[in-house]
Order: sequence, then C-alpha cells, then structure tokens
Amino acid sequence: EAYSELLRQGPETPELLRQLGRARLQQGLEAEGFERLRRAVGLPPGYADAWLDMALHLNRANRHAEAERVCDQGLAAAPDAVKLQQLKALLMRRSGYLKGAEAWLRHMLEARPDDAWSLCQLGGVVEGQQVRAGGELHPGGLVDGLGDEQVRRGNWLPGGGEVLTDP
Repeated sequence: EAYSELLRQGPETPELLRQLGRARLQQGLEAEGFERLRRAVGLPPGYADAWLDMALHLNRANRHAEAERVCDQGLAAAPDAVKLQQLKALLMRRSGYLKGAEAWLRHMLEARPDDAWSLCQLGGVVEGQQVRAGGELHPGGLVDGLGDEQVRRGNWLPGGGEVLTDP
C-alpha cells in the first residue's frame, strides 16, 4: 500500500513500479504485478532489473519456457545485463538444453574471459553432457575440483549469492 500511495503522489519511476510489481507478485496478484513490471521495463526501455524480476517469478512458478522468453526480451533491450544472461544460461541448463547452454556460456565468456561464474557453469554443462553420453570425468575437473554442491546444481554465483533468488 505504501508503494501505491507513492505512485499517487509523484511521477512513476522504473524502480517504484518494479518494487510495486514485486510486492504484488509476492501477494499473489500476478496480473497486477506483471502489469507494473511491464510498465517499469518501458521507463526507460531496457530496465534490466524489471525484466529479471519477471523472469524469476515465471521460473518460480515453473513456467520455464516463458521465463526464458522474458530473458530473451530483456536481453534484446539490455544486452549487457549480466544477471539476465546468467538466468538464461541456468534456464537452458535446467531444461536439458545443454548444447545451447554451452554455446550461451561460451558467448558470455567471450565478453568476460575471467568470469568465474560462467566458467563454473560451463564446467557443469560439459560435465552433464559427458555423463549423459556415458563419458568418464577425470578427478579434479573444473566442477569436481570446487567440491561445491551449489555449483553442481547450477545455482552458484560469486560471493555466495544465488541467481534464482530475489536480488
């Protein structure tokens, strides 16, 4: 209600619309929440945090294909949005589209060659492809050497955060 009051008192800002959209989604008011987030992404076009919120909500609601489409739309408007890029990689990986996830992660590494998150995710994707193909993994491989269960599940981010939780 405080966000609604702020909207009545002043101009709509992307952050205010985003916060109101998030609040409505948390209250279970999906249509109103998405409407606020859609308005937020247009003020200015490419407001990546609002695209991320929409995709995260769809993912949590097990609407993974829609979440990936929203990531694509957000990346078309904000191609350098790292968290959207990361979420897209995770969605592709979790849907079993490992070759696509591998290609996407390699694309991300071209832009940021020292990106630890992308390197770890790529290791997990390659590991998954080898396991599915019946291949052998050598001890001390990229993911095995880390020994981090979150990396194996595909949730790890530098600093201990998790990309699929609210930012």
